[in-house]
Amino acid sequence: MRVMVIDGAPADGRLSALAEAIAGELASTPADTHVFQLRALSIQPCLGCMACMLRTPGLCAIQDDQQTLLREILRADRVLLLYPLVCGFMSALTKVFVDRLFPLELPHIEFQEGRMTHRLRYGRYPAWGFIVGSETGMTDEEFEIAADLNRHLASYYRSPIFLNKRSSISPQEAAHAIVCD
Repeated sequence: MRVMVIDGAPADGRLSALAEAIAGELASTPADTHVFQLRALSIQPCLGCMACMLRTPGLCAIQDDQQTLLREILRADRVLLLYPLVCGFMSALTKVFVDRLFPLELPHIEFQEGRMTHRLRYGRYPAWGFIVGSETGMTDEEFEIAADLNRHLASYYRSPIFLNKRSSISPQEAAHAIVCD
């Protein structure tokens, strides 16, 4: 099983320590685990140029580290995205990463579960997991909004969710969800 752990925290802190601890727990399993810190990568915001849909299908016009992440997502069986809430939403760093997932889709629209969505470009996508943190505390309502957003993101790729929790989860519980669910 290939596991991709994506740390969306803009700075070192509890969430990054949790990402590393989860990777440490996975080291004692058969999982082939790869950790990516978004803050250490060069990822530019989406230009909205639609090149990934029209000119160079599946390839973003921006040549940066997002290309590597897209390839790794397609190779992964599980993707765990950890991100902090900032002003009630995912960090800007994480949002840029999520916006740049667009090349994984086709420009054609279809209806899935009563809503419009893009057709999938590839035949296989990984299961997704999410851990949401906050340095300043998080209300139940804020977490539910983030959890709903996470469900929506996974649904774009018709992917199951193996985890959708707050950052108070233990590394052992998170690792168990990755390899056992």
